[in-house]
Amino acid sequence: RRCITSGFFANAAYLHYTGVYRTVRDDHELHIHPTSVLTFTDPPKWVVFNDIVQTNKDYMRDISVIEPDWLCELAPHFYQFGTHNSVDPRDSCVHFVSDCIFIGMVLRLNTIPSDRL
Repeated sequence: RRCITSGFFANAAYLHYTGVYRTVRDDHELHIHPTSVLTFTDPPKWVVFNDIVQTNKDYMRDISVIEPDWLCELAPHFYQFGTHNSVDPRDSCVHFVSDCIFIGMVLRLNTIPSDRL
């Protein structure tokens, strides 16, 4: 599972308190595909997925259950633990998305210098 997480870290989703999944990257609402074996178990809190099927809802396919701390451990270039910091407009870095706040922690995307875009 850790190996799969290291390859699909950008496709991480967490179980929202409303009962649907939300992507870490852009807070997109997702559901587990009805053909997945995970539909017959208690819903996992964190998953990574390979594919999205769009019908009347957006469904994740090829899902693996993960631990949230693996994201920062296995993809430190993409994720980091931290607190919310405002970005100075004069700063040479650009944030792709705003901070994602989860239960008891803040998971935030790294900044990338504008000259590397």
